[in-house]
Amino acid sequence: MGLNINVTTRRKQLAVLISVLAIAGAATAGIMVFGRDDGQTRAKALPATPNMVGVVTATFDDKLQTSAMQQQQAATSALEQKVQQLAEQIKQNHDDFTHKLQEKDQQIAQLQQGKNTGNAAPEGNSQTSTTPGNTPL
Repeated sequence: MGLNINVTTRRKQLAVLISVLAIAGAATAGIMVFGRDDGQTRAKALPATPNMVGVVTATFDDKLQTSAMQQQQAATSALEQKVQQLAEQIKQNHDDFTHKLQEKDQQIAQLQQGKNTGNAAPEGNSQTSTTPGNTPL
């Protein structure tokens, strides 16, 4: 008898499906039986609730406020120092910029004087122009 290959494959697949379902059912039943919670284990695992009456008093609140105030003052002091440093740095940058601007104004005035008198080279720059090979133009 020649059995069709499709029929054989379907029977094998059905056998595998039945075995997987049987194993899953057995595992579920085992978990249900052995994993029962009686409630006693949970009650034993929880520690007793501590009695917190009288822990938070007026002195506790005062200490907490004092500590918070000290932390805030420290943070404010650090911020004030950083602001002071930034202010000094801005002032230094402004002074440097003003000085450079004055130098540039002087250079522009010298160049304009040189142009008006016919001398194109500013003071202190009396070198002749050269090419990259150091040959005069």
